[in-house]
Amino acid sequence: MFEWAKDMKTNGYDNSVQDKDIVFVLNPEPLIAAGLDPEKVTGWVYTQVPVEENGKLTQVWKLLKPFDLA
Repeated sequence: MFEWAKDMKTNGYDNSVQDKDIVFVLNPEPLIAAGLDPEKVTGWVYTQVPVEENGKLTQVWKLLKPFDLA
């Protein structure tokens, strides 16, 4: 998945200024199944993010690679 800022000045979901303009988002499950330790991937953040599943908000693990284009 790929996310981007719609407004480069205030690109947070709540109109706050963020330190990233684009973010690559990967599902870590196939990489973990292949033997990857997601905590040791340099330059990527392994964290839980909120997603909607069946009408409910839940937390899932993702690998994130943020970029600041400024």
